[in-house]
Amino acid sequence: MIAKPIRMLGWVLSLAVIATLVTAVLVVGSPAEARKRHADDERASDLSTLASSVRSYYTGHKKLPAKLEDCASYTYEGALTDAETGAPYGYRVLDRDRFQLSAVFETDTSKEVGRTSYYGYTDNIGVHGKGLVWFTLSAKGSP
Repeated sequence: MIAKPIRMLGWVLSLAVIATLVTAVLVVGSPAEARKRHADDERASDLSTLASSVRSYYTGHKKLPAKLEDCASYTYEGALTDAETGAPYGYRVLDRDRFQLSAVFETDTSKEVGRTSYYGYTDNIGVHGKGLVWFTLSAKGSP
């Protein structure tokens, strides 16, 4: 009659494993959501790198680059395009010392408390909505 307690233990352990998996998905999110968040973190990191590259170009040339490719020597090649989609990041000059960078994000981080300080992004690039987001930046650095 030892088989019955062992069978019961098996059921209890199975339920514990299922409960743990359900809790993990509810707390952390699904693997698909985690992939989207990782891709968005890479996009934000690329934009932060590009902002620094544009500022370096501005410091050296006393003007903003006409296009992102003009400051390619100030960054790594992969930073100019979204690694997930292959699409180029958006860039436009607003005036003498202000510019915008954009990306299409898959997640909304606008309600996450402390995201910019935790991830170390400048210019609030780590805080974004879902979809196409433009960041207005100063060539002279973060305000």
